[in-house]
Amino acid sequence: MTTFILFLWLAGMCGLAFHFFYGQSLSSIPFFLLAAVGGAIVGYTASVLLGLNFLSVGGLPVLGTALGAILFLSLVQRIQVKDEQR
Repeated sequence: MTTFILFLWLAGMCGLAFHFFYGQSLSSIPFFLLAAVGGAIVGYTASVLLGLNFLSVGGLPVLGTALGAILFLSLVQRIQVKDEQR
């Protein structure tokens, strides 16, 4: 259970940090949070399957999880910028 809470905290912090730097309105917060959770799931899964547990806290590969969240967040940010330029 603590690993799940740490997972949600890490994804939430990544999402809120991206919103702080790149979000234009409050309505973009759910998109950033969903992208962070989705990316964290992919990063966690990839880290576990590939055995890349460089920094693990409580069974959670923190580095892989954070990298997955940041990757998905950067994709959402790029899509959001291109959508606003239309």
